[in-house]
Amino acid sequence: MADAGGKQAAPATAPTRPIVPSGIQEVFVPGSGAASYSAALYGSAKVRYTDAKRGIDVVEEVNAITPFASGAIPVDWEVAEDAPVGPEALAGSAAPETTFAAPPAAALDARKYAGWSRDFVDWIVRSRPLTIFSAKAVKLASTPGESGRDFRVRVQLAAREQRDAQVEKLRGSYATKVARATEKVRKAGEAIAREQQQVTQQHLQTAVSVGATLLGAFLGRKALSAATLGRATTVARGVSRSMKETGDVATAQERLALAQQELAGLQQQIEAEASALAGTTEPAIETVEIKPKRGNVDVRLVALAWVPLN
Repeated sequence: MADAGGKQAAPATAPTRPIVPSGIQEVFVPGSGAASYSAALYGSAKVRYTDAKRGIDVVEEVNAITPFASGAIPVDWEVAEDAPVGPEALAGSAAPETTFAAPPAAALDARKYAGWSRDFVDWIVRSRPLTIFSAKAVKLASTPGESGRDFRVRVQLAAREQRDAQVEKLRGSYATKVARATEKVRKAGEAIAREQQQVTQQHLQTAVSVGATLLGAFLGRKALSAATLGRATTVARGVSRSMKETGDVATAQERLALAQQELAGLQQQIEAEASALAGTTEPAIETVEIKPKRGNVDVRLVALAWVPLN
């Protein structure tokens, strides 16, 4: 009822609390120094939210309070607000010298509370989803109460770990090829050393033969015998072998260069693919709403609550 000034009149209060029939649970919302109360409907439920795909399975408590109305619809959960306290903080009695606003008749009808309890469940299923953040790329979902910033930091860390694992897997996939190319380089290097040693030995032998032949030639015509000619022939053959051994060194060096090129090419390919993985964009984060199933709403309390008047 409005007064002459057009303002909403305060509910009429009485010094004694209305008699609440049996079958209706009655609770009191605590208030600092409250002197008068009005009636409202209080609801509390444990709600389980599940999403197997995202690995979500959490239980949240929903505490809501909605005023009684005197019209055709005495209770409308759609206008409910979060209750100021949970059920554990509700009192069982009022302070002395407290006045009470008269509730509408429906608030004192115990038969209606079962229906209001069902309506409470419907409202939770329809209007109280669990809002989370999800990053599909790294298979992560936020936990209840986790801020968007904290979740993003966790996603970035998971993405780095995922990329590191991918790079390690990439290097592992090339391990056999790299080992084979490395072995080629090793063997080619050993071949060069072996061929160079043979060239050195052949040069030494040829030099000795040349010296012996020249010495024989200086001894005179008598010394220019079949033996001398044989030594000359040996010298010629040694020179020929030295040239061949020198050519073998060049061939071995070519093989080493090819093996080194193969190994360098593999390493460049690995680094290029690793850089591509490191340069991937951060995983996208989406906001997801998970609605509870009706069977996952466990109503703990639907009661007439006396709420302190402002």
